[in-house]
Amino acid sequence: MATAAIPLAFVTELINDVGAYAGIAAIVGLAVLSLLYFTQAREVRRLREWADRAPEREAELAARARAEAMRQRTS
Repeated sequence: MATAAIPLAFVTELINDVGAYAGIAAIVGLAVLSLLYFTQAREVRRLREWADRAPEREAELAARARAEAMRQRTS
């Protein structure tokens, strides 16, 4: 009976150690994922604001093109 208890104790200790390491790795993984999530949210917000300004940029480009055309006509 004593010989069967030694491997069982070893396996139990090994499971506890591996579980602890897995828990630490999971916490680190969640921290990294949360950082990535907030970074992506900030980037998506920036891209949405940029896309909302597209009509303004297009109008500005058209105005510059008209001004350049007028300047070339007068030259």
